[in-house]
Amino acid sequence: MFGVLISGGFNESTRYLASAELYDPANGIWTATGSLGDRRWFHTATLLPNGNVLVAGGSNSGAYLVSAELYDPGTPTPTPTATPSATPRPTQTPRARPTPAPRP
Repeated sequence: MFGVLISGGFNESTRYLASAELYDPANGIWTATGSLGDRRWFHTATLLPNGNVLVAGGSNSGAYLVSAELYDPGTPTPTPTATPSATPRPTQTPRARPTPAPRP
């Protein structure tokens, strides 16, 4: 099925949105579908080769989001699945450089 996924956004009354809708251009019909896990706007949505959509980043309530959600349109009522949170990298402990050997 080809269509358009509209997710998240912003409006004056409810502010940041988590809603999602599918548009079928062949029939001109909008259908509400599973909402995003996070309210977000200014996010990206990338169609993956398997047909899922990766929704990532954006902002909500003035804060930048560093999360992503995987939207699977193949389920009867698609609901985004939160991606696992990234594990912070351990910080490296600075080490002294070895003293170079004197040249002959």
